[in-house]
Parts: sequence; C-alpha cells; structure tokens
Amino acid sequence: MPGGRLAFKIRSAENFWTAQLARRSASIYLALKSAFSDVLVLPGTSDIFIAANPTAGDSLESNPEIYIQRWHERGLQASLVTPDYIRYRLTNDRVEKAAGVLETESVPVNSDSHPICFHYALLIWLSKFFPVLFRPEFSSLEALAKSHSLMAVAGVLVGLSIVAVARHWLLARRIVLAGMAGFAGMVLETLLILHYQVKSGVLYQDIGLLLTLFMLGLAIGAGAADRLFVGRQLRSIAAHGEKYAKDVAAEGFEKERSQLLRAYGTAAVLAFVAVSLLTMVLTGMDLAGGILWTGMLLVAAGFMVAVMFAYSTLGGQPEPQRVIGPLYCADLVGGAAAALLSTLVLIPLAGLATTAMLAALLSLLMALLI
Repeated sequence: MPGGRLAFKIRSAENFWTAQLARRSASIYLALKSAFSDVLVLPGTSDIFIAANPTAGDSLESNPEIYIQRWHERGLQASLVTPDYIRYRLTNDRVEKAAGVLETESVPVNSDSHPICFHYALLIWLSKFFPVLFRPEFSSLEALAKSHSLMAVAGVLVGLSIVAVARHWLLARRIVLAGMAGFAGMVLETLLILHYQVKSGVLYQDIGLLLTLFMLGLAIGAGAADRLFVGRQLRSIAAHGEKYAKDVAAEGFEKERSQLLRAYGTAAVLAFVAVSLLTMVLTGMDLAGGILWTGMLLVAAGFMVAVMFAYSTLGGQPEPQRVIGPLYCADLVGGAAAALLSTLVLIPLAGLATTAMLAALLSLLMALLI
C-alpha cells in the first residue's frame, strides 16, 4: 500500500554488535524488506527502524539536509533534536557499518510462521547469565533453521533411538508411548494456539475457550477409550461365562485381547498422524482456520492423547493400576518437554509447518511401540 511510514525501535548496543545481535537485527530488516520498498536503520543504544512504501516523488530520504531544511521551514524548537543531531544520526560511521552488516548477514527472514527473531532475542537475554552463549560457535543450531529437512531428519533419528531402546522391555514401551503421546499432543496444542493468535490477533480473548476445547478432547477420548478398550474386553469375558472371566490368562482370551488392542492402537496412531498432518496443512499453507477449525483440531489432538494414554495402560498389562503412576509421570514429562522445546527451539528455528511435520513423524514412530 503506497504512502505512510512504519517506525519502531529495539534496544541494542551502540558500539558493538554481537553475532546474535547482528542476526536478530538482520532477520527483522529482511522482514521489513519483504514488505516495504524503502527501509532505513539508525543504530544506537536503541536501533530505529523506519520503513515505507512511498508514492512517486516521496521516497524515504537518508539525506540529512532535506530534514534540516524542513526543520527550519517549520520553525521547530527542541532541546535534544537539533539540525546537528539529525545530521549526526544519519551520517555517522555506525549507519554505514550497520547497513553493510544487515545486507550481508545470512539469516532466515523473521515472520509469523517462522519467528526466528525470538531465538536470537532469547540468546541475547540468556547471555547475560551465561556468557558462553555469546560465542559464535554456539549458534551452529541455526544451520538447522536453514534446512528444514535436516531438522526433520535429526528429530526422527532422536525419536528412533529412544524407540529402539524402549522396544526391548514391555513397561519401557508403554512409558515411552505415553511420553511420546504427551509430547506430540502438547506440540500440536502449542502450534494451533500460536497459529490462531497469528491469524486472528485475539488470542487472549479466546485463550480460555481454546484450552477448554483441548481438555474437552481429553475427556471425550478417555470416555471413548474406556468404552472401546475396557468395555469390549468385559463383554468378551462375559460372553465366555463366569469361569472364563476368572481365568484371564486363558489362551483364547489373551489372543483376542492382543488382536483387539493392536487394532485399536494402530488406528489411534494413524488418527494421531492425520491430526498432525492437518495441522501442518493449516500452518504451512498459512490458512486462516478461525475458531471453528482450530477448535476442532484442538479437540481432536486432546482426544488422541487420551486414547494413546489409555492404550499404554492396557497393552500387555494384567494390572494397569500398578503402572499408572509411571505412565502418568511419562505423559507429564513429555508434555512439559514439548512446551519448552516447541516454544524455545522448534518453532523459532524450524517454523510452524516444519514443527507440525515433526509431530506427524513422531506420531508415526508410535506404531513401532504397538
């Protein structure tokens, strides 16, 4: 849209830009360049960014004499901003140096769907407490941000390693399955809520409703799992008579129980993958899902987490009440890890769509634990 100006400032360092500070500024600069034809950066203790899509003959000037002339024409009076100050801010050596850094720095463009700026800002803040973060080699993770396929492969390899170790023990399989379900469910919840905020801008108006819809999915999933898993097994036992009910280790019942659980577990995994892929499509194509589609996906995500948790308590366990504590702990740890990793690492470095793809791949790995 022609005409108008956008200006804002960000706290910075006047004399020296660290690697993280330069990358943060460059990601913002590239974001402005993608939307505006003219961008001017005035470095200082606070970097001032000015952007515009000017009309014909009304470009964003960097010549201080033009502003000084306007100053005199309008008879302005100020204590700090004077003609000399204007000339200094537009022509000092930092302006040219900063422009060179911003044009040559190779960083991803900051956007709503790929908020890489948050990653740099976090490193800058954490470096106050951990100076080691100032070292350039610490930013090697940024290579993953430039290659989404590489990040996906790294995530899958980590998941495969965990699954490969857990497959050797029955209880370990169930614990890892519950943890993976909690992790993937929390990643999807975070993605959907953040995407809703990006597209609608009214997150805090509806945050209570969105969280409630995810919890509603958990409740519905728990009830459905109880009817599908436990109810079906009890009906099967009753059909074979009271004596058969007492001998739960009978060969026929165990075979039927194993087949039933494997079928439900496989269906649950496929449904989890489908929800993750729908989330990837919603975020990757930058669609405005609105409260309806976002809410439906949140209910579905919560539903699948509950179903997978129920399956992990029943699969091969004659007394599920004995393992409910470790499984609940695994689900809680998985959800907490996802909340931290998705907001601090995955989404800033990889973006919304790639993080959703990682959730889909992680969901698919659950099939190896069925």
